[in-house]
Amino acid sequence: MAFLGWLQLPSGDQSGLERDGFPGLSALPGSNDEFSSFRGIGEVLYDVFEDGTETLGGAPLNFAVHSHQLATQLGVGYGTIVSCINSDQRGNKILDSLRRLGMSTRYLGNDFSHPTGLVSVFMRNEEPGYQIQDGAAWDYITDQPALKELAGQCNAVCFGSLAQRSLCPVSRSGVFCRMLRMRSASMTSTCDETH
Repeated sequence: MAFLGWLQLPSGDQSGLERDGFPGLSALPGSNDEFSSFRGIGEVLYDVFEDGTETLGGAPLNFAVHSHQLATQLGVGYGTIVSCINSDQRGNKILDSLRRLGMSTRYLGNDFSHPTGLVSVFMRNEEPGYQIQDGAAWDYITDQPALKELAGQCNAVCFGSLAQRSLCPVSRSGVFCRMLRMRSASMTSTCDETH
């Protein structure tokens, strides 16, 4: 698989991977009798390296994919990403990648005015540096009616701090504040602090 750093469970016999062997998953609220849902909310992007290599990235997307791969392998739930992309080449590659992983694309908005997210990664003095593109589609996550139902079904959420940088009121207050207001005391949430 072409996703740098994403969780890959071994193929073949999975009999040793049982839900009871992962008490953290079994202990999630509502996970004993129903599927657990893990949401990544925020930036979906491509990291573009100096040699031209491109890999899918963004903390919320990584969280959703890792959660989805592990939870579906164990039969305990699934991961979902809430973001916005363009219908450009990178946006279409994101849709294809998520579909190949068996993930829903229902909560990926489409912004025709802004390109799919891009981060240029470069090395200086043996340390990575990042140039984050302004005005990316994920800066303009739209308020979808389906997000209300989605908010009430979350067991764990990862909020991407980059997507909250936008001055766009829909992205900043609409989606994120609604999710925070609707989250219950039993839901786990994390916020990526990477800038």
